[in-house]
Amino acid sequence: SITIGSIARGVLVGIAVSLALAPLVDYAIYHPFLLIFFVFFSCMFLGLLGILTGMIANSFDQSTAVTNYIVTPLSFLSGTFYSVKSLPSTLQYVNNFNPFFYMIDGFRYCLTDYADSNIIIGIGFLIIINIILFISLVKLINIGWRIKS
Repeated sequence: SITIGSIARGVLVGIAVSLALAPLVDYAIYHPFLLIFFVFFSCMFLGLLGILTGMIANSFDQSTAVTNYIVTPLSFLSGTFYSVKSLPSTLQYVNNFNPFFYMIDGFRYCLTDYADSNIIIGIGFLIIINIILFISLVKLINIGWRIKS
């Protein structure tokens, strides 16, 4: 239920931002059904990552470390502000395992009809990583790992 709440919150924030920017920015949605997929699975990934962070962290400082040392670097490496094709080949290879790259590339494809990678690979990657995270969290919760009674 926490995951569903995370998805709903992400969708509502996305809608609010889109409505606020609509009068200021002219944009088109080239692939609306894929956009729904990427919104749902991106919100799900970030929600599951947040739950995992909450289970692992013993303090607020530890939870912010995930943002500072994992989420932010992966976001900047993902091609948000540039094409990943301009990265050195080693970093391009590393980016193949970066979920933020596939999320951002998916949104880019839906809104510009251009993608830096094969969009099918991105869809598969997001599905698989969400399944892995979800199953891992269910197992951790079922064994009561770091759950306070």
